[in-house]
Amino acid sequence: MSESGRQYRDVAHADVDLHVELDGRLHDEAEARDDDADRDLDDLARGLVTPRLRYRQVFTTPCRTASRLAVLFRARGWTGTPHSCGRPGCEDWGSKS
Repeated sequence: MSESGRQYRDVAHADVDLHVELDGRLHDEAEARDDDADRDLDDLARGLVTPRLRYRQVFTTPCRTASRLAVLFRARGWTGTPHSCGRPGCEDWGSKS
């Protein structure tokens, strides 16, 4: 938790006890990584899962990343249906379990 007692989350999915954190290219200082590790451990102790995505996963391999997140969401009770972005080479999500 920050010194002010506030925590800022990038994307919280309370319905499946999951927070997705997006770490940018400049998020590499040791103190920031240590703070993230503390928050992630606190989340796990409360039953929350926090996948932490890096720049490449979001901007270079977004379909692969989304497909993996869909598996994680399903394992935690999500009943939605992921959809392909339609770009050439995008994974065929309709066949994923």
